[in-house]
Amino acid sequence: MQNLFGDSVFDEMILNQALNNRNIQFIEEFTRESVYKAIYLMERIETLDDEEDIPMEKREPITITINSYGGTVYDCLAWVSIIERLIERGYDIKTHIQGVGMSCGFVIPLCGTHRTMNRYSTVMCHQISTGGYGTIQDLKEGQEESERLWKVFKQIIIKNTKITDEQLENMRTRKFDWYMDAETAFELGVIDEIV
Repeated sequence: MQNLFGDSVFDEMILNQALNNRNIQFIEEFTRESVYKAIYLMERIETLDDEEDIPMEKREPITITINSYGGTVYDCLAWVSIIERLIERGYDIKTHIQGVGMSCGFVIPLCGTHRTMNRYSTVMCHQISTGGYGTIQDLKEGQEESERLWKVFKQIIIKNTKITDEQLENMRTRKFDWYMDAETAFELGVIDEIV
């Protein structure tokens, strides 16, 4: 456990908050390691619930608190998959944006069953960004994969908000980052409540 979460008092607080209060504090960049920790905590909560044989309707909600500028798409999608699996199983997964929820930090909160945001927080949606090098074929394959990932992100956004495909494509073709305050996020269905 210490190797996974480190030895600092802060790491100990994050771990205790997750396992004792069922609140996963994600306040870093989306990387393989950081997302693995978040997934581990969610699955550990699930395992503890299963071991205690708690009926699904009596299981306490899990809250994910996000304060992140984003990170890697593949790791974000790995976490989306876990959140969706737990919700399909019957878990109540609440999400909260505290500070910023940008890029991948915009997508994860969309997947919650009840989504909240602090009044002065900011979210930002943008097209995925990638970098490439290598042969022309490598670059072509990289572009095709980026297009596929963008379609997946769009599906998640459209399914969970009032944002349309047309709005997302307009954002992509105009190449801008779409910043939203809490009121705009609420109007667009990005969140359910401002707290």
